[in-house]
Amino acid sequence: MRTISLISGLAIVLAAAAPAAAETMRSKVAFNTGVQKPAPTQPADGMAKTWDVTLSGGELDGCTASIVDNLFPRDNGSWGTFEFAATVTCAKGAFKLNTSGAWDQNGFHGGGAISKDGRSGDYAQLEGRVAQIGVSFVPAAEAGTFDVSYDLVIDRVNK
Repeated sequence: MRTISLISGLAIVLAAAAPAAAETMRSKVAFNTGVQKPAPTQPADGMAKTWDVTLSGGELDGCTASIVDNLFPRDNGSWGTFEFAATVTCAKGAFKLNTSGAWDQNGFHGGGAISKDGRSGDYAQLEGRVAQIGVSFVPAAEAGTFDVSYDLVIDRVNK
């Protein structure tokens, strides 16, 4: 009996110590840069834009992301870095995310995390890493604008 109790106790300890299984949440972000507006405050060495976009497909289908993007161009705008913050509002709750990354004429890639602030409803305990991948960045029919699309991927570390 002691052997069984020891094995059962060890299994419980190991299960408690194991990291939570990750779950991937993925949705598409697509917009035309013509919807971007100057943010109320601008960084001294760059520019800040705001806009809203409705996410499509995947686990966040129909959610709205309210975005603030700080862009820091380099080498006459041929490349740069960015700091990106979004409040994602869904029918069953909300959360905030922050990413940073780099861009050039081929698009951008960013990574970050879910903020501990602004979580509510089904997302009240949401924790995880965030990536912006699979970027398409092409000139649009509206002169001087671009059609941008990418996958917003959240590697959720809790359920």
